[in-house]
Amino acid sequence: MPAPDTFEKTVIRFPSERRLAPTIASLEKALPSEGLLRVKAERRGCRKPHAGSDLRAFGRERAGFYLAKLALPSDLGERRQVLREWLAPNIGRALARIAEARALPPGPESVDAETLAWETAQNILGAYEAVEHLMDGAGALSDGDMVRRG
Repeated sequence: MPAPDTFEKTVIRFPSERRLAPTIASLEKALPSEGLLRVKAERRGCRKPHAGSDLRAFGRERAGFYLAKLALPSDLGERRQVLREWLAPNIGRALARIAEARALPPGPESVDAETLAWETAQNILGAYEAVEHLMDGAGALSDGDMVRRG
């Protein structure tokens, strides 16, 4: 006699970080506030994150170093494309790190992973500021060009 039809439903959640296009806006949207991260770290006895402003400054500095070695086209459209291609994979990796950290069970390990992902994202946001600077006031980029507004 066949077993009765039973279906177990498994819900697989895909964190929003895994569904977002790799843009500066999506990265900022995925990040917790620095204050929230500090509170989590304190409650779990974990290392608190480094200051976001310091991490962004480091990201700007490092990006400036690497971007100075790029041969950027003089055409603004081509320049945007080169910069987009240079930065997008880093944003994608940062979003993946955030999603991986949030997928861990609650505890010190997840807080440490989220802190590291947040710090990495702050470096990338600083790098984007260096990219914006290279646009040399030639006009604002669109959201599709990974522009941070505000």
